[in-house]
Amino acid sequence: MKRIRQVAAYVAVPLGLVAVLDSGWQSAFAQTTGTSTAGTTSIPQFNTNSVQFSAQGLANIANVFGSCVSSAASGLGSIVSTTSSSSLPSSIAGAASGLLGSGSCSGSDQVPQNNDNGEACTMARNNPSYFTNMINQGQQVQSTINCKLKEFSALQSQMQCMQTQANGLQSQIQALSQNLQTNITKQETDVATIDAVVTDRTQQQQQVQSRLGTAGSNGSSGLLGVQAQLSQELSQWTTAIQQQQAAVTGFQQARLQLQTSVNQRTMQLTSQCFSSTPNPAFQCAPNGPPVSAQAYALCRVGQNQFLTATGTISNTSTSQAASQAAQQGLQAVLSSILSDTATFQGQVTAMSATQSDPNSLVAPQESTDIISSPNDIETLFGSQLMSFNTSRLNVHDFIMSQFRNCYNSEVNAVNVEETTPGSALYNQAQAIKTSEAAAKATVDQELQDMVNAEAGAQAALTLTSTPKATAQCTSATLENEMSCITSEQAILRGLLTGNTTNSQMTITIPSNDTMAGSSPISFTCNGINGCVTAYEAVNQNLTNEINRLGSEKKSYITQANAQTQNYLNTIENALSPQSQNIQTMMQNLNSKLAGLGVAPINMQTYSSTPLTKDSDGLYQMPSDLLATVGGALTPPLLQLSGNDFTSGLGSIANSEQQEQSNSGQIASYLQGIQAEQAQCQDMNQQNMLSSLGSQAGNINNCVTQDMSLCSDSVLSSDFSSLNNYLQQQANNPNANNSFSSSGLDSGIQLNCSGSGNLSTVQAACGSRLSNGLGVQKIATGCDSSGGGGGGGDQCCQLVAQYNQSVASSGAGLGQGMANSGTMNCGSLVTSFKNHMQQYNNQYGDSSSGDSAQ
Repeated sequence: MKRIRQVAAYVAVPLGLVAVLDSGWQSAFAQTTGTSTAGTTSIPQFNTNSVQFSAQGLANIANVFGSCVSSAASGLGSIVSTTSSSSLPSSIAGAASGLLGSGSCSGSDQVPQNNDNGEACTMARNNPSYFTNMINQGQQVQSTINCKLKEFSALQSQMQCMQTQANGLQSQIQALSQNLQTNITKQETDVATIDAVVTDRTQQQQQVQSRLGTAGSNGSSGLLGVQAQLSQELSQWTTAIQQQQAAVTGFQQARLQLQTSVNQRTMQLTSQCFSSTPNPAFQCAPNGPPVSAQAYALCRVGQNQFLTATGTISNTSTSQAASQAAQQGLQAVLSSILSDTATFQGQVTAMSATQSDPNSLVAPQESTDIISSPNDIETLFGSQLMSFNTSRLNVHDFIMSQFRNCYNSEVNAVNVEETTPGSALYNQAQAIKTSEAAAKATVDQELQDMVNAEAGAQAALTLTSTPKATAQCTSATLENEMSCITSEQAILRGLLTGNTTNSQMTITIPSNDTMAGSSPISFTCNGINGCVTAYEAVNQNLTNEINRLGSEKKSYITQANAQTQNYLNTIENALSPQSQNIQTMMQNLNSKLAGLGVAPINMQTYSSTPLTKDSDGLYQMPSDLLATVGGALTPPLLQLSGNDFTSGLGSIANSEQQEQSNSGQIASYLQGIQAEQAQCQDMNQQNMLSSLGSQAGNINNCVTQDMSLCSDSVLSSDFSSLNNYLQQQANNPNANNSFSSSGLDSGIQLNCSGSGNLSTVQAACGSRLSNGLGVQKIATGCDSSGGGGGGGDQCCQLVAQYNQSVASSGAGLGQGMANSGTMNCGSLVTSFKNHMQQYNNQYGDSSSGDSAQ
């Protein structure tokens, strides 16, 4: 009989356990939406409908490239860096208008050369505006330098601001990149989860197909193979068991026949013992030879017929006839008994001629009157024997006791004969044993095959089995073992059909998926036939689920890619105005740099870098989101980074350093011009003061020569005092006092008109006049102090009177002298006054003294 091979076990699930359908799976596998059914078995489905793309961060996209403003005091002011996402600018027109300065400074920043002192002084005497022009020219250069320094400072502030904004953009992109990375990582995880589930389902399907025997090279050990083989073997075992049952019946009959043979042999020997074996205790004649029990019984029955009622012997013809009749009657009964115990020899020959095949060990039909024991004699012949009993002779008891004595003695002899090789009984017993042993060996193997078949079926169903122990059955008799094999056949039939209570199976398909967190597929089924149907349903459901997951994966990747692209589009739409903004700002910045003579900042734009996909077609995280987004902007984004302005800032710093140097040189230049001007001013002032002194002396001489026109001789003292003061100023030209001729004019007029007394005024005013101040100047001082009406100051009172006289006198000294025609002093005074006005214009102090009139 062919054995069913066992499959290697993975999961131990004993036969007959009741499983909980899917509950373990669904509690451990959180993402389930339902089941796909086919037949009677369902499996959980993996849910891929929760595709969500986090747009967190998009609401925070701000226009970091706004106007940069700075003040002259702080250099870099506030940065207009962000706007809310709800008010992103739709236009960037004028967005770069916040740059400080015009980008150009009029005038030259070249420092002029100073002339030497002599040449400068000569040019200053010939051109009174010489030093003013030179200073103005230096100040214009200084203004140009300061303009450029302010422009450079503003541009530096602007570039630093733009650098800050560029860093802000990078930070913003980095935040968006982290958000995108989170989403793409989630997408990759989701796709990997789907792949893991597909892999797990595929592995489970391979296990299902392997168990069914529809995949791999071990199909013969699969459940379908077990089903076909077990069905065939059950049919074969049914026929074999029928034959074995018939053999058992044959063995039972053979053993009965053997026992019959033993009994008959025993009775045969018992008959011989009874009929032929002399017994010393039995003598028919006194002192006669011993006779057998049969002879003794016949002898005594015959002899008993000769005895009379009184115990005497009557040897008459009647008694002789009675004796003969009695002996013949008893002999007939004993012959019948002995004939029924003499059939063994022929049966022994028939039994010994049989072969070891137990089917041939069928005993012949027995008659119902064959004697097998003394009890059979009693049953069959007891009443007949009792008919020979008399009051003096109990024939029945004697014969039965002798048969029993012989039977008991012959039982041991037959037992010895049965165990003696070569004897008929031995041969018959050995033939039965040999045939029965062969039959039992066949049944032992058949039982083991059935047990192995059960274990193989369990292994094919549950991948585990423990073969039953058969020792208890194989150590039993053939009849008892047939009960075992019949029970095992019923178990196998129930295992195949599922019609018995212990044919229910718990099937577990393990899961190797740790990412999806799934659990094994578990279901119950009844018998191999029911489990084949269940396995086939699971196999179909797994096929459907694998196909569904494949479609869901494609759909998920399509959705995920669309979400990623939409995310990038949103970023690009939000940043395109900023890209235009920074382009415009850079153009304006370079234009201003060019206007200031600084090399422009050249920056490359990002090239378009499309997203790459992995082997599944899912977008991968770009290595540089700023480059990926920047190349897609309109216009493409400049390749800004925290160091992109370094060269521009360096160029500005170099130019600024040069202008700082120029600023120091122009400061030195102006300081030199001012020193030359001071030196030349001292020389010219001394010359002018000396000229004024000479002119004052000439006037004094002119007036002194014609004192007849005036009644007061002190007039010349005014000119003398003025001349002395002018000489003092020539020695100290930096005093820069202004000179007035009004007092001189008034004094001359007063003295010439004969009204007033200048000496009285001079005496009262003292040093005021001696210091060269005219009366009008003194009067002005009195008025400014509130003493214009004289007040308590005698000098002021006299001056007021003096000035009133002068005011009423009309023309001044020069005019008076000119009108008199007697002297030419008036032209001298006019020339003096003109030169005094020129002096006052150049060296006078507007806060002290009056301008010459």
